[in-house]
Amino acid sequence: MERERNSTVFCFQPVYMEKFQCLGGECTSNCCRSGWRIAIDETTYRKYCAVEPEAERKRIMSRINRDGEEKARLVLNDEGSCAFLRPDGFCSLQRTYGEEFLSDTCVTYPRRMFFVGEMLERGLSLTCPAAAKLVLLDDNPIVFETREEIIARPNMTLSCPEELEPVLRFLPSLQYGAVSILQNRAFSINQRLIVLGFFLDQVNDFVAKGELGKLGELSDVYTADSFGKQIPGMLSAVGFLPSGYVADMFALIESLYGQNSDFFGVEHDGIKCVVETFGIEKENASVAQLLEVYRKKFCPARKSILQQYSYIFENYLVNEFFIRHCPLYMNGSIAQNYCLFIVSYKLVEFIAICMAVSFSERSMSIKAEDIAALIERMMVYFDHNGSFLQLVVNETVKRYGDVFACMRNLLDSDIARMEG
Repeated sequence: MERERNSTVFCFQPVYMEKFQCLGGECTSNCCRSGWRIAIDETTYRKYCAVEPEAERKRIMSRINRDGEEKARLVLNDEGSCAFLRPDGFCSLQRTYGEEFLSDTCVTYPRRMFFVGEMLERGLSLTCPAAAKLVLLDDNPIVFETREEIIARPNMTLSCPEELEPVLRFLPSLQYGAVSILQNRAFSINQRLIVLGFFLDQVNDFVAKGELGKLGELSDVYTADSFGKQIPGMLSAVGFLPSGYVADMFALIESLYGQNSDFFGVEHDGIKCVVETFGIEKENASVAQLLEVYRKKFCPARKSILQQYSYIFENYLVNEFFIRHCPLYMNGSIAQNYCLFIVSYKLVEFIAICMAVSFSERSMSIKAEDIAALIERMMVYFDHNGSFLQLVVNETVKRYGDVFACMRNLLDSDIARMEG
């Protein structure tokens, strides 16, 4: 649907949106310096093609590459920075011509905007360090609001697998149910993710049977005060396998680090902490050896970190579920979307806990800012490294045939103690 620029829409968003401010030249991880392939929308490209005088037009167009591609893209210099980036960290195009001269991507980032029917959903990507700190380091639950907004660049549409398009109109209801589950602080992070699994498994069944009218009612059931009585039974039904968890996490890391040298370079410190925690390389260790370290060092650290910083992980989960329009993010069923959501989170959590162990063995304490920085770096690869994301998807599909297989190997129901 074509929407006019500067149109007024109803916008559903976290209230943190009003607090966000770009750091500009003060940003230590400027998006213009990140080596990302930044696309230029057709409207902006035509604007560049019409610049006068001719010499200025040629200067601008020399820094844009199309070469038969569907979309034009900004040229990067040898350092991986945008060719229009000034030494002071600001954009020369914006300084000369104003914000209206920037592409949709440059104007909107790190905002992620999607239309669900006539309602615009808007949140912040955690790939931006300023956004990551704003979203993750607030120990209060994320609050959402609906308001009228004038949107300068409205043509951002929600895409989901074709077979799930009929579910799209129920997405706000599913998001309400999921966010309520993820923010229920009476239970640990793992326990909330298990309840989310039961919720989305039922959603998956209704969709498969064509009973979409029941989706709204299902969210009401899971958010009712009386539903809490059913949660202990759900948790006891999940037989967590520690050996499966350890084997799967190391298999995932081996797949990512063994095949993706770029990822290895960026996340070397995180993986170094994994090696330091377990004391052995994957190829030289048996599952039994890894499991012993898991029980002696990893589990105590997990309990401590998730007690102290559960709000960071909660905010990460809520924000990612919302801005990635889960459970309609990837091609596949709702159950497969759930598994990808869990695997992605568990990779982040696993490295964070290994960092905490490694820090403590050097008489250091991991800080909230350390975890936020790790999440920011990991989200860069989820959003901007297609091969990395595809590897995670492949591992997810290969290992987990359904919601319960995923929960059994990755989520410790931990009824005896609370983590968060």
